[in-house]
Amino acid sequence: MAELRLSRGVSWWVAERKGISAIEGEVNTWNIMQMCIRYDKADVHKLEKAYEMLKKDAIHVKWELMKAEWTSHTCDLIDKYGIRWCLMVG
Repeated sequence: MAELRLSRGVSWWVAERKGISAIEGEVNTWNIMQMCIRYDKADVHKLEKAYEMLKKDAIHVKWELMKAEWTSHTCDLIDKYGIRWCLMVG
C-alpha cells in the first residue's frame, strides 16, 4: 500500500486487493487495484462531488454514500474501468 497526503486533511492511497476479495464478489472485474481517498470533515462537499462522478458510470455500487460507525460519510464502488474506490471522511 502507498499513501500520499494531497492537502490539508486529504490523503490518497492505493492498495492491491488480495485473496478471495480480489476475484470474487458481486462483480468480478479481474482488476485488483483499490483507490481510497480520505477527506477532512471540512471537505465533505469534495467527497460528495467525487462520489457522484464515479457513480455515474459505475459497474457496481457496493455501498451508497452513507454514515458508518467509524465515519460520517463513506462509500465503496467499482468504476467503469473496474477499479474499486473507497471514499470516506476521516
